[in-house]
Amino acid sequence: MPAQERTEAATPRRREQARRRGHVAKSVELTSAMVLIAAFAALRVGGGYVYERLSSLMADAIGRSSTIGSSAGEIGSYLTRVSLSMLLAMAPVAMAAAAMGFLMSSVQVGFVLSPEALAPSLAKLNPVSGLSRLVSSRSLVELIKSVAKVAIVGYVGYRSVAGEYENLFRMADMDVVSMLTYVGRLTFNIGIKAGLVLIVLGVADYAYQRFEYEKSIRMTKEELRQEAKEYDGDPLIRSRIRAKQREMSMARMMQAVPKADVVITNPTHYAVALEYDQATMDAPTVVAKGKDLMALRIKEIAKEHGVHIVENKPLAQTLYSAVDVGRQIPVELYKAVAEVLAYVYQMNRRK
Repeated sequence: MPAQERTEAATPRRREQARRRGHVAKSVELTSAMVLIAAFAALRVGGGYVYERLSSLMADAIGRSSTIGSSAGEIGSYLTRVSLSMLLAMAPVAMAAAAMGFLMSSVQVGFVLSPEALAPSLAKLNPVSGLSRLVSSRSLVELIKSVAKVAIVGYVGYRSVAGEYENLFRMADMDVVSMLTYVGRLTFNIGIKAGLVLIVLGVADYAYQRFEYEKSIRMTKEELRQEAKEYDGDPLIRSRIRAKQREMSMARMMQAVPKADVVITNPTHYAVALEYDQATMDAPTVVAKGKDLMALRIKEIAKEHGVHIVENKPLAQTLYSAVDVGRQIPVELYKAVAEVLAYVYQMNRRK
């Protein structure tokens, strides 16, 4: 049997299953571009703090170079302090980059916790499937994106440096502080320009990832039917449940006929049983109704229990069509029903 084409849009249940597997539409390129912008912005704002901490660290290292012992323990302790100081110095930049990465992931896919995606799988070690992924269309797209990123960053860097030839040659006459300031400003400009261009590439990549995601979770008509069966239950079982519910409703309705005050008939096609208790009811209530065979059964029960049967064709048809079982009659039918009940009460008094 040929495989069916996946032409149907995914259901909410299918989307939730894909999400639990960690299969979501997400652009790494867009996240990377925003992280790059955030890192350079944090470096621009907190550059003075970073410069002071690194300068102090370098001065301390030069000052201690002659006093550090030669044992492994002393060298290791010193390197640990240096590493911690460097982490503290770069903390603002790292925190800004991490916060932006978390924000972009949340904006694109929300909070996703997928143990299934982290679970080890032998299928991932299959060389055949690995080779198929290597030569797939997705791999080609990733290659094109990588080449485009390198080309974009390279072009932006070239254009930024091309206009700084004279200043680059003057760096030989600058002092250390001026040189570092100039290099930092140039690097910041290159990073921001490259980040802005990469954002455009990231937006396009997100649109492509969204398209591929929607395409990958499409369903066949058979899958839709199977999911509906699993979600709503087997149609045969549902039909049996409805039939059982109808039987129970009919049984309750037939049990209410003996309590009725009158049964209004068509006379053969419709039968509507009414009950009215002045102490508990604001208006007469339909306690049972039926058509054809059901109407015949209602009349039989009414005869067995001495319930009056009154023939009134238009009233029977109107009550059957307009009033559900257990509902009171509408105001516009009060007069017609009152006449019937008055006749019934008169018959009861004569008896």
